[in-house]
Amino acid sequence: YEETIALWGKQWDELRLQDFNESRYCFNFLEGSSFKYFFLAMIYCLVEEGEAECFALDMLLTFWTPYIQDQYNDDFRASKHSLLEKIRSALSRKDIDIFEDFVRFVEGNAQIDQTIAARTLIKALRAK
Repeated sequence: YEETIALWGKQWDELRLQDFNESRYCFNFLEGSSFKYFFLAMIYCLVEEGEAECFALDMLLTFWTPYIQDQYNDDFRASKHSLLEKIRSALSRKDIDIFEDFVRFVEGNAQIDQTIAARTLIKALRAK
């Protein structure tokens, strides 16, 4: 609850990038429609505020990125698969398209590691 308190009870037009920077681990605690709502709201805030990154997106991609942890570790593979399934169950194909469009839009302004992580996540989300 502490990691998501800055987000709850706010409509998209009330959310600010600062809320996602303060709630950097929020996507670890959100599921289903809540995950989808705040994930898309975060993208909206990033575009509205003209930014390429925020702590919440960085943390989500860090937990996903195989370059950060030992990709041959069984615990890591299990947690990566669990995160992938959580995201896949929350986002529709259209939502993934929106995320991909956002990644293309900010590609030149985002850190290269985060862009690579986002692209591999999108590819994995599209694979069945």
